[in-house]
Amino acid sequence: MVFADNLRILRSKRGLTQEQLAERLNVSRQSVAKWECGQSAPDIQRLLELSEVLDVSVDGLLKEKATCSAGEESGRTVNTSELAAFICRASLATYAGYGEEEAVSSRLGSHDYCHVQEPFVYMDSYVGGESFGGEEIVYADGRAMWLMNYCGRTLSGEFSGDFLKEALRHRPLDMPFR
Repeated sequence: MVFADNLRILRSKRGLTQEQLAERLNVSRQSVAKWECGQSAPDIQRLLELSEVLDVSVDGLLKEKATCSAGEESGRTVNTSELAAFICRASLATYAGYGEEEAVSSRLGSHDYCHVQEPFVYMDSYVGGESFGGEEIVYADGRAMWLMNYCGRTLSGEFSGDFLKEALRHRPLDMPFR
């Protein structure tokens, strides 16, 4: 799953959606989605194209470490396993752990969570209830290095957030990026 994790992180770092990356590679968005969840892998020609688009070596796509910094000047290299483990711990310390580290709301009606474990800082902020949207972000050494926007809605008025919290508590380390 190293390639899948690296691809997700590097695509996000470049500010590209799956759709945008697919367009640049002349493949379907579903192909990119399958690569990112480990259901398939690109051929060698696509790997070369990915390395160009994402401005990383093929080794950077395939090996255990990926450069994950918001600013090229920091050049911080983070082991994807280390990042995945931190995201899982942070989720347990915040929303999935029933808000033990809920922070002061940053926006009207938002629920904000923050977890710090040097060198990382994790923040999760969402608005809504039965229909919701939010963002998780991880900083390393004060620089944004990974983020994920999310949104959703419940299918029943009887929804309990306990189900989602339970699912988040069981995030697998090899796929913590929802």
